[in-house]
Amino acid sequence: MNIEHNIELLRKSVLKRANDSGRDFNEITIMAVTKNHPVDVVLQAVSAGIDCFGENRVQEAAAKYQNLTERINLHLIGHLQSNKVAKAVRLFNWIDSVDSIKLLRKINQAAEKSGKIMQILFEVNVSGESSKYGFTSEEDVFSAIEVSQDLHFINPRGFMTIGPLSSDENLVRDAFRSLKKIFEQAKFSYKELQLDVLSMGMSGDWKIAVEEGSTLIRVGTSIFGKRQMLL
Repeated sequence: MNIEHNIELLRKSVLKRANDSGRDFNEITIMAVTKNHPVDVVLQAVSAGIDCFGENRVQEAAAKYQNLTERINLHLIGHLQSNKVAKAVRLFNWIDSVDSIKLLRKINQAAEKSGKIMQILFEVNVSGESSKYGFTSEEDVFSAIEVSQDLHFINPRGFMTIGPLSSDENLVRDAFRSLKKIFEQAKFSYKELQLDVLSMGMSGDWKIAVEEGSTLIRVGTSIFGKRQMLL
């Protein structure tokens, strides 16, 4: 597995898709998702110029990234349980899977104790699939944004979603467009916030996501191959 080669191919592909969509390639960040991949592939990706990484589980990330967090931006992209909040806040730079006001408050409390400002994304379930986490309505999302303005140890940066598991490109595109609409509404309504991240698209659907405005794509398989099931 030539990870450096895979990253170079991915960058070229993202550049072409961005250009074809009339977008600036520099507005799009590639996140390397390393769930069930060993630390040596993380180091290879760092050497190839990747500085944004995503992990699904706090425990796995703690074992893998404990000596790397000063060199990279580490995002928690998996569901965060309440009893793991304090550990997640200490380890991660970003928590991209904020899906409730209760969790938002717990992150703020833990961040205050740790003396850091957490960058967060609101996870939105735009597909309506019951198997996915996330806010399920615009009203709930905007209520969370309102609450966040009184929490001084979090910095809301935008939104994240997982596209529908479907071969219907129109269904996937509609889901991404729904979140882009929320993103634009929030930026207009909350100009005082630093809302600049729209995290949409994974290995199977990032091309559609880029066309629909994603600023952060989460790619694992296209970089590292199939997961190695470490844990």
